[in-house]
Amino acid sequence: MTSTGDHELRLIRTLVADDSAFTCELFKVILDSEPDFAVVGTASTGRQCIDLVRELRPDLVTMDIGMPNGDGIAATREIMTIAATPIVVVTARPIGAGSPDAFDAISAGAIDVIAKPDIMNLCDTKQRDTFLRTMRMAASVRVIGFHARTRRRSEPEAGNARGRAPSSWPPVGEAEATVIAIGASTGGPNCVRRILELANPSIAPPILVVQHMGAEFIPGFAKWLGQSISLPVELARHGGTLRPGRVYIAPGDRHLTLGDARTILLNQSAPIHHQRPAVDTLFHSVAQHVGPAAVGIVLTGMGRDGTTGMTAMRAAGAFTMAQDEASCVATGMPVSAARSGAVSHICPPEEIAARLAKTRHFPMLHPAAADQIRDERK
Repeated sequence: MTSTGDHELRLIRTLVADDSAFTCELFKVILDSEPDFAVVGTASTGRQCIDLVRELRPDLVTMDIGMPNGDGIAATREIMTIAATPIVVVTARPIGAGSPDAFDAISAGAIDVIAKPDIMNLCDTKQRDTFLRTMRMAASVRVIGFHARTRRRSEPEAGNARGRAPSSWPPVGEAEATVIAIGASTGGPNCVRRILELANPSIAPPILVVQHMGAEFIPGFAKWLGQSISLPVELARHGGTLRPGRVYIAPGDRHLTLGDARTILLNQSAPIHHQRPAVDTLFHSVAQHVGPAAVGIVLTGMGRDGTTGMTAMRAAGAFTMAQDEASCVATGMPVSAARSGAVSHICPPEEIAARLAKTRHFPMLHPAAADQIRDERK
């Protein structure tokens, strides 16, 4: 701990891994200049990084991808097995639609992936603040190693699971929806993939996804997800028409909304919770235009985005789900939604996946039928 005036700061002990000595020194200067960071070591290879994590037990690792003797992805995977640690992958490799590196790293357990800033960017106050905010957010995440995750998933669930809300949704196999809306942030890409990998393209409703992520990574996320699940995945287009059995990803720096139950609208109105796209914007729009014929899902992530929108969805009669704390990389978003009373059901990704796999699409209801469903779910 270090003291600044009347406040004590918890030092974020950071390990910097990069095969560029210049980058290691640059990150060290930037981080050590902050009162709440301390760079405790640097590594130039994947193997050295793994050994130093085991020895130093840092609070945070910044990880390059292209390193000798074990690249950053392999190192991330091993670290998450032997000593789970928040990892931010910082890469100079191309991160557009054709590059799988970012999502290979996330699949391996990284909290976030960002483009490697150059010295000019880090001299710019806004870029420097963004870099430091990302590091602080990642360091605050409670990560769960792969062994612990496997153990938790195999354990029988207690009868009164913490935070579990009573479910009013029909049993698996009987659910129907016009639209499914999903919001996720830190740790989201892997979770989105897991809950959609069982979905059946021949029966699934249109699925709208807001994933907090740098705009430059969104095309790659859409491509990676499309290669990982059987549903077609595409970036949402302004004025596009929703089609059953497809996944629509909110593009970078655009809010995703609906013009009606079938029409996609994008806009650049002000960020909400520092996010554009924002989960709340999508959920409010779905509540307005789809009402009780929608399903809303909030997944792992920091902050409160999605809480007010999910509250609106539930008030409109939609069925709402939140990921359980035990399986989250970051618990802020689902816990906030659950505590607000906006969530119909709290469950792990496997249960969400099983429900979505059996959810059938049906066209928008006549208002009288929608009112009946809304009344039944209250």
